[in-house]
Amino acid sequence: MNTLQKEDNWDFSKEILDDLLRQSFTGEELEKQFYAIKNEIPNCIKAMLHEAQLVAESKSEFQSYEDVFE
Repeated sequence: MNTLQKEDNWDFSKEILDDLLRQSFTGEELEKQFYAIKNEIPNCIKAMLHEAQLVAESKSEFQSYEDVFE
């Protein structure tokens, strides 16, 4: 088990469930979507860490919050 799996700080279950419920998922489809998203979290975190490393090594361009979300 790697460090990402051991840390409780990386458990976004409540946030995922809240979002799916807002999207009106229920029953088996809710469960299917929940696990699909939850299982991708470690891969997403690894991708973010990899991108941060590339930025630190000046191999990728820095993007501000505004660049990404606005």
